[in-house]
Amino acid sequence: EYQAGLLKAQSIKETKIGQALPYHLGNNEIGYIDRSKQSISQDGKLTKFSGGTYIYNQPYSIVIANTESENIQNDVDLTPEWYAYDVDVAGLATEEKNIPTNGKATYMGQGFFNGATATFIYNVNFNIKKGQGRLTEMGGSGKLTLQEADIKRINLKGNNIIGVEGKAESSYNHLVDGHYQLGFFGPNAEEVSGLATFSMEEKRKTAGTTKNDHNKFEFGLGGTRGEIQK
Repeated sequence: EYQAGLLKAQSIKETKIGQALPYHLGNNEIGYIDRSKQSISQDGKLTKFSGGTYIYNQPYSIVIANTESENIQNDVDLTPEWYAYDVDVAGLATEEKNIPTNGKATYMGQGFFNGATATFIYNVNFNIKKGQGRLTEMGGSGKLTLQEADIKRINLKGNNIIGVEGKAESSYNHLVDGHYQLGFFGPNAEEVSGLATFSMEEKRKTAGTTKNDHNKFEFGLGGTRGEIQK
């Protein structure tokens, strides 16, 4: 069953990224797939893409971030106004009946944004069905605090799974409106994977302080569970 779960998880992960996982990418490591390409058509039109995919790999789940800094298709510039950085999650989600119902556990792993990484720690109390955590200092974005929230069914990037969603705060005061989502992955909730999302607060001469919807910041988060303490 253990091996079958890992194989199923690998299939889900590779479907998400559209190819095999990089052969050098071990568990609990961050890798990068460069998807940049450039070509000229027979009638002289340029197609060029600059970007790629960051991957945080765990045995039962992956957290990925797709980046896009330039996108020209047949001389038509489709480059996003803001540097695109979109986090997604895939893996073998834990069934509700297999979420532990007693004890406490700490999940440890990494958080990442555009190549920068930090230590991710998430504490879960299965007795009261709640979790809370933090991300240590990451260059330019400060420390993140993930406030206590309930374990429940959530919609994580289009997948209806068991997880936690709650408010997130950054010590960097220009990151506002923070929230996070984590899903449980593995046969017995061995992992959490998800993201924290913030808006960038910007001051504009025209309207004082306004939020810019395009300028969102998504941090990938993933951690593996230690022993459940009862």
